[in-house]
Amino acid sequence: MRRTILTLAAALTAAPLFASAAQAAAPSVIACGWEGRVIVESRPTNCRLSWPNLPNASSVTMQALRWSGWGGPVATATGRERYRTYEPWHPLTARASRRVRCEDKLYYTRVRVTFSSGRSHTWRTPTCREF
Repeated sequence: MRRTILTLAAALTAAPLFASAAQAAAPSVIACGWEGRVIVESRPTNCRLSWPNLPNASSVTMQALRWSGWGGPVATATGRERYRTYEPWHPLTARASRRVRCEDKLYYTRVRVTFSSGRSHTWRTPTCREF
């Protein structure tokens, strides 16, 4: 009887550890694209932010992204952007945050982009419930 109680106590003590491990094992992703064409990716190298149905003036296409801290509460990236195809590329930094669980993934729901001019803008990105 004593062995059963000790085994049960050990199992109950370890249960929160397994729950934390399961949450940590959920892949972190971000939804790139626009309404009607959303691509859910982990560590995207290219990502267009224009959700929800914003005009082009409120969107950004990021390329050559290199992420650090991916899978944590905040992930940061460096990359490049340009608004028009005939313009030169400009460097940028991006900061993804506010992960929300949706089905079996953790979605980054905010991306703050800082442009080479020093200005920045924050986009809200969708989760699986929105597309």
